[in-house]
Amino acid sequence: MSRWLSLEKAARHAERAAKDAAQRRKEKRRTWLMVGGVALASIGLMVADYFWLRHQAKEKHERLHQHQQRSKLTNDPASQAPLIGQNPVTNRE
Repeated sequence: MSRWLSLEKAARHAERAAKDAAQRRKEKRRTWLMVGGVALASIGLMVADYFWLRHQAKEKHERLHQHQQRSKLTNDPASQAPLIGQNPVTNRE
């Protein structure tokens, strides 16, 4: 009789071990999926940040370029020189 009990006990033990192994595989897979998701989200945010910063730099460059173009027009010596017959002191235009 004790022989049958040990066989039943061994079967229950094997069944429990298989169930525990399946649970560990499931948790391991879930962990790796979570790590992969976090890595993918991080990479996505870095790429988005790169393009956002590049866009900001382009806008800043364009604003600076436009500002320089305006200052070139206003500081142009030809635009500051009075026309023939005009007095630069009395001309308030």
